Amino acid sequence: MRTIQLTRLCVFCCFFVCNSLFAQTIQLSGSVTNDPGFPLPWATVEIYNSTGTPLGYINMEEDEFWELNVPVPASPPENYYAKVLDWSLSNFTPEVWDNIPCNGCDPVANGTPIAVSASNIGGIDFIISGTGWHISGNVQDEVATNLEGVEVCAVKIVHELTIGCATTDINGGYDIGGLQDIPNDITVYISNQGPHAVLQDMWGGGTAECCDFSQADIIDMSAGY
Repeated sequence: MRTIQLTRLCVFCCFFVCNSLFAQTIQLSGSVTNDPGFPLPWATVEIYNSTGTPLGYINMEEDEFWELNVPVPASPPENYYAKVLDWSLSNFTPEVWDNIPCNGCDPVANGTPIAVSASNIGGIDFIISGTGWHISGNVQDEVATNLEGVEVCAVKIVHELTIGCATTDINGGYDIGGLQDIPNDITVYISNQGPHAVLQDMWGGGTAECCDFSQADIIDMSAGY
């Protein structure tokens, strides 16, 4: 009987201590987008405390939102710092919050402090500035009439991820700007025909293939646009 009581006591103590430990975290959250407001996945968000000690990181995937549980400060409130850097395909300059370029810099010395106590904090958003890369062109029908109001989007072919869009002007022209340094796996396609009775199309591919982006022509970005 004593053994059973002792076991129950130990189980209760473990349950109490474990739950206390798990309770000592808070959730930080935000997003990572490019200048035009499109998701910028394949980024890593890192969190540091006021002494520059890393508290955790998250590798983002196919959308712009991130959430990360980090330890509650030992003596709240304490300033934490957030940094975003590329880990795969986007090839952008790292930044510390709040949107400060930070290629190899100290996030504590250069970042904007996030006052952390015992409550979850959201809205830690990064907007990654473009490097001046643009994709531009013209949309016409089969009789060479310029088409206004057609939405053209740029997409990463491998992951079928839209990275920017623009609507054609009165002359049928479009300019997709605010793009990061991007690898050569980009094409463009018509995502919205607007007021025109035209079929959805993609660069270098007939309407029958749209939108199987593996059949599209890749835009050569090596010289910049």
